[in-house]
Amino acid sequence: MNLKILNWNLNSIKNKLPELQILLAQNSPDIILLQETRLKPIENFILKNYALFRKDLASDSIAKGGVLIGVSNNIHTTSEPSNRPSSSSNNHKIPL
Repeated sequence: MNLKILNWNLNSIKNKLPELQILLAQNSPDIILLQETRLKPIENFILKNYALFRKDLASDSIAKGGVLIGVSNNIHTTSEPSNRPSSSSNNHKIPL
């Protein structure tokens, strides 16, 4: 199986959303890896045809950092908590 993966450190997803949507339409990546999304945890964010897994960072209502993993709806994924008690990470399984 060949996978198309898009990786982008975008320094705010809101400012780059039109460009991101063009990239998605032109390339149809299977997996999207985005860094520095700068989304607040309370913000609803959707990318059509993708399951999204996010870790947002916010301090004093200011969005900082943040990562997003998008997996095409054509690929089955599951998410489960990490086994590390001090971690805020999750495990995401993608059978290939």
